[in-house]
Amino acid sequence: MTSAATGRPLRAEVLLNNAGGQPEPRVGQVAMTNADGRYEFANLPAQRYQLTVSKPGYVSQGRGQAYLATGGGPIQLAASETADHIDFALPRGRVITGHITDEFGEPQSGIRVRAMRSLYLSGGRKHLVASGLEVSTNDLGEFRIYDLIPGTYIVSADMDEKRMMMEGERDGTEVQVDTGDDGLIDLATTYYPGTATIADARTVSVGVSQEMSASFSLSPARLVRISGVVRDSRGRLGG
Repeated sequence: MTSAATGRPLRAEVLLNNAGGQPEPRVGQVAMTNADGRYEFANLPAQRYQLTVSKPGYVSQGRGQAYLATGGGPIQLAASETADHIDFALPRGRVITGHITDEFGEPQSGIRVRAMRSLYLSGGRKHLVASGLEVSTNDLGEFRIYDLIPGTYIVSADMDEKRMMMEGERDGTEVQVDTGDDGLIDLATTYYPGTATIADARTVSVGVSQEMSASFSLSPARLVRISGVVRDSRGRLGG
């Protein structure tokens, strides 16, 4: 196990699992690399295995897993066989940092910030999936999302559950501001560079060993009220 940047040995965690469809006597074995970056799993039965390597501050890598397929396919072991030189070179995790403010430029603490990637499904549909850590802003409105793989991300921000509970406890109401005209204002989920509409979001591209900035302000959103009456097919009120 080495650093992709320096080639030096790394102390890292190696997780051994059985590849899909195999018996599971060895699920979840963990080994730590030594000072030379070496690891070993001994006395394994003949079957297929997958490995996942992780270390804080570095991008996780795997072998035999589709979503971490940086080192090839599953490792097939025959009886009494030894698989050597299953090596990994871990790159440093990429980082997105920034500040979150309200519409008046005031720093916002306790805001949940996520970096998401686009996943294209059958039929050309696009689905956003969270990548890396979900973080909250500090008292200065700062956030830092790390351990990201190189790629293009959409950054979103909204109130996390802890802040919503604190706001509710403070005034005994939901986190809403009465505008005086029967409308309510809340802080909407906002996408970089400061839009409540995901179609208008700007992507953030993170390359090798890069730290990118994505600061923006949360968008206030007018909340609407929907009401109505539910009746059955004969016009009677639903019970």
